[in-house]
Amino acid sequence: MLPRPLKTQPVPHAEPSLRVAPHLFGLVLGVLITGCLPATPTPSNTADWKRPQRTNGLRDTSLGAVSEQRGERFSDPFWTSCYRDFSPEGGATNAVERLAFLCAAPKGLSSVSPLHTGFQKAEDSAERLFLKVRTDRCYRLFATADSTVRDLDVSIIAPDGRLVAADISKDPWSVVPPRGLWCPDEEGPYAIDISVGDGEGGYVLGVWGL
Repeated sequence: MLPRPLKTQPVPHAEPSLRVAPHLFGLVLGVLITGCLPATPTPSNTADWKRPQRTNGLRDTSLGAVSEQRGERFSDPFWTSCYRDFSPEGGATNAVERLAFLCAAPKGLSSVSPLHTGFQKAEDSAERLFLKVRTDRCYRLFATADSTVRDLDVSIIAPDGRLVAADISKDPWSVVPPRGLWCPDEEGPYAIDISVGDGEGGYVLGVWGL
């Protein structure tokens, strides 16, 4: 006698159901919906120079005694005549030291903080430094840039957001304040914004005090 064949039950085809894996359905649906939304706008290549990038701060590190002879803060014609014929040649570092020699040393000012160097393009945001100063001292800032920079601007901003002084002339170097000394009425920290308005390249900023 031949053995009787075994009967097998047909395996039913599984019907697709959203309840099998609802989290997968939600994930797929989310991807599909997201794909229909407009993409995130690409940031513009032109940066807002008023939105500065913060960096490390500077501090008055001089150990010398404060001079009692500050001179006239603004009325002395020396403060503007000293850079009348200045030309930033020989590299940014040499140029800023020469500018300080012309506009700081004759009045007894000396370097009170290490030179700060940076690099910037015109489309970049301004670089922001934080300067810790002393209220018993007066200051002047000097900045020069490489020959590939055609406009370098520097400004001082008080802790409450006030613009204290600025040099926004169309030159590759800056003297701040342009017409005299800056004698802060509070220790700060004050913000120093450095902005390349035209061109690109390196720059050097120095702080001299009296």
